[in-house]
Amino acid sequence: MKSLYLLISFILLFLYNVIGQTAEGYFKSAYDKAEIGDNLGAIKDWDKSIELNPKNFSAYYSRGLLKLGLGDKNGACLDLSMAGELGKAEAYDLIKKHCDLSPVNAIEFSAFDYVKSAAQKELLGDYIGSIQAYNKAIELDSNYVAAYNNRGIAKGNLGDYHGAIQDYNKAIELDSKYADAYNNRGNSKRGLGDTRGAMQDYNKATELNPNFADAYINTGNTKLVYGDFLGAIQNYNKAIVLKPDYAYVYRDRGRCKYDLGDTNGACLDWSKAGELGDIDIYGLIKKHCN
Repeated sequence: MKSLYLLISFILLFLYNVIGQTAEGYFKSAYDKAEIGDNLGAIKDWDKSIELNPKNFSAYYSRGLLKLGLGDKNGACLDLSMAGELGKAEAYDLIKKHCDLSPVNAIEFSAFDYVKSAAQKELLGDYIGSIQAYNKAIELDSNYVAAYNNRGIAKGNLGDYHGAIQDYNKAIELDSKYADAYNNRGNSKRGLGDTRGAMQDYNKATELNPNFADAYINTGNTKLVYGDFLGAIQNYNKAIVLKPDYAYVYRDRGRCKYDLGDTNGACLDWSKAGELGDIDIYGLIKKHCN
């Protein structure tokens, strides 16, 4: 009986040690150590937690807070920046309060860091903040093609199509085979009413990348607006082959078919759009389909 007890104890101890080697185990251990004032031990455990799970923003955030309390401002700001990029929005409040992001101190943050920060701001709808971050990235690396392209997208979201086109032009100047920049420039040209210029850019995008579903969709949308329903359907067909789960492409192809008198084809497309999550389409189905 005693030997059985010892065996069970050994197994439990073994399992405890194994669990303790997980990212979560190190994370909890770091908190425990921080609470009793073992700051260096806590940082080491957060290091291990991040090593095992580099996408855990809570570990970066917690380690950053501790470094901030210990006076390691640079280390704290780098950790908080990473936490923000991984989805911890509160980290940006601390960065704004404690971190000097002026060009003099920009060496602490790479151009890539600013681009990731800008992307996070854009996801949150902070397009002005996103543009400011892209500006910082470009200050550090004036040949950063993606920074110009992405800043153009942010400007476009604010309705600054002329400014967006300038950024796309720069991206294309730096990389003439950058299909995304042509596609995005086409969107801005269409926003300014330059349909011909938009179509030229969309065609260039698909020439550079024949598998560029979004460019085919944008071409189809432009043709749809101007009544070229057959041409639009051809582009939507190509997009659907590449990405068969785009609900709104089925919806718009259905519109084209309906306007051409193909009600059955339209209803099939709208039904597919509904299956893929476009719940608003059922109003059209109810109105036009048996």
